[in-house]
Amino acid sequence: MRKMRTFELTFVALVPALAATLGTTAHDAYAQAPAGTVDYTVKQGDTCFAIARAKYGDAKYIDLIHQANPGMGPSPHALKEGTVLKLPPKPAGNAGPDAKLDFVRNQVSVEAPSPKPAHKDDPLFRGNRVSTKEASAADVRFAADNAQLRLGEHTLVVILGDSKGAARVGETTLVSGSLRARLGELDGSKKNEQTIATPAAKVKVGTGEAQIHVDAKQTSRLAVYKGKGASITAQNKTVAVPENFGSKAEKGKAPTPPRPLPGAAQWLTAPPGLVFGRSAGADFFGDFGPASTGPAIATWHVQLSKDEGFQDVIVDARLGTTTHRLEARAVPAGDYYARVSGIDDDLFEGPFSVVSVTHVVPFEVVARGRDVVLPAAPGISCGVDGGPMIERATPLSLDGTKAHRIRCASASAPGQGAELDTPIVATAAKEPPRRLSPPALRGVTPPKEPVLITAELGTGLRLTSNDASELGFAYGGGLGLRVPLSSGYLGFGVRLGREEYLERTVNPQQFGGQETKFTHGALIIDGPITYHFGKSPTFGPYLGFSPSVLFQNGTFAVPTGESKDSFAFLLGLTGLVGAELKLGPGDIFGELSYRGATVRQFDFASVGMRGSSLNLGYRFILR
Repeated sequence: MRKMRTFELTFVALVPALAATLGTTAHDAYAQAPAGTVDYTVKQGDTCFAIARAKYGDAKYIDLIHQANPGMGPSPHALKEGTVLKLPPKPAGNAGPDAKLDFVRNQVSVEAPSPKPAHKDDPLFRGNRVSTKEASAADVRFAADNAQLRLGEHTLVVILGDSKGAARVGETTLVSGSLRARLGELDGSKKNEQTIATPAAKVKVGTGEAQIHVDAKQTSRLAVYKGKGASITAQNKTVAVPENFGSKAEKGKAPTPPRPLPGAAQWLTAPPGLVFGRSAGADFFGDFGPASTGPAIATWHVQLSKDEGFQDVIVDARLGTTTHRLEARAVPAGDYYARVSGIDDDLFEGPFSVVSVTHVVPFEVVARGRDVVLPAAPGISCGVDGGPMIERATPLSLDGTKAHRIRCASASAPGQGAELDTPIVATAAKEPPRRLSPPALRGVTPPKEPVLITAELGTGLRLTSNDASELGFAYGGGLGLRVPLSSGYLGFGVRLGREEYLERTVNPQQFGGQETKFTHGALIIDGPITYHFGKSPTFGPYLGFSPSVLFQNGTFAVPTGESKDSFAFLLGLTGLVGAELKLGPGDIFGELSYRGATVRQFDFASVGMRGSSLNLGYRFILR
């Protein structure tokens, strides 16, 4: 796991945010409103961005509204119908930057024109380049449309555009790395489409959320998690990408058809909602696994953050599929947010799991003589030895000579609780600040893979090499099952088929040397045993063998009209090699085989029916 930064924390308090009413704050702030300021009454559906566009002609003047109307809180604002806003006059010249940095973590730089360390709220203009280093991230928000680009580590974007109007996401180039684009939903727009250029393609994203990634070979990948209207264009070909699908464009090649993204990872055991943080810190863990459907997972992407928006990330790791546990040790009090996504073998990342929230609350039971003291803990309700849950606004003394069962719950984690036992001896002395150790990620036994059930239909050509070569065709179907192994599947099945051969001329002694026409066919029962290499969701080679039972029937006929029927029973053994290509709910398969067969019993005449076959078909797979 990548080593993440650590930080010192002496105390974390859970304080609910209190917001003053908009009307009271605005009244105090407007006492010295600039000349030319007008009142604007908010209508239903209004947003600050829509008002800025309508009143100033450009959404980048939104900061004028924010500055003149303090107290609205962080963007986006939920404007209440009937609220009166102050709109100052439009200033002469440029009102401000084209974009700004909403968030910066670790090593982020801006070239404007020379590189310099970036900070939150730094302005960005056309031609600026924003880059992130290892374990770093940044959020860029555009003034014109409030669109947000979230840059991952090792990412470089260039803000471009011409001299007309403000820069938008559509005038941005992703040179390398990955970013997540969120459009429309922040400013209340019902429709918003932007284009982001990459070295290999142009990517259009619609309202919602999508990820764009450029790898070291300059291959561009688009993964759409939410919304419609996304597409990728390269070499004069455009491919529409629906929700929960992805497409890529290699340098100099057209985009690939959309392919399903890995399903959202599942919490098999979610981290607990409430954990007691004592002097040594708190421990918690959670187990995760793949979705029940979708492409196979090749890599896990695990994040643990101290904020719900996953900006203050303390763990950001990519792990092998043998790891299925997030384990945090000795973490200080605070709120922690965990999520997991799966990445397939073609580097397409699926959506994140449901965010799991763990509240670590400071809570220490202290021994004092023969008693133990349950300290005051505002916001924490506790019940002792099965008693009622009471908020601990004051300390509570318990008999330290007896063991007690204490159950507590936090107001910030309703319906979730934690338990502890007494006596618990802890020091009351003040301890030095502790450092947060990055949570450990260790392997556990992965979920057992299911047995696959198959049903198939197929047809093919047969070429036998008995006393004379014969050409025929075969058709049939079968059922089977596949047992998962460490590196593939072992398959067992049964097939029922029919073979028919073209009429040929023979000269049997039974007809006195007359020219005789011979037609024949066979009913075949096979029991194939196969080994399927690998577990790729799109392509899989296999080989195997199959014992066979054949019931042959034939007819001999001479020009005079006389004919005679024959029947034979044969046993055979077939070797086969094939490959599958995923299509819809199952696979298209092609199979080449050779059968050796010997006659065990016949009533008139027969042939050995040994020879080669080429079969094509479709195999349904219940995964």
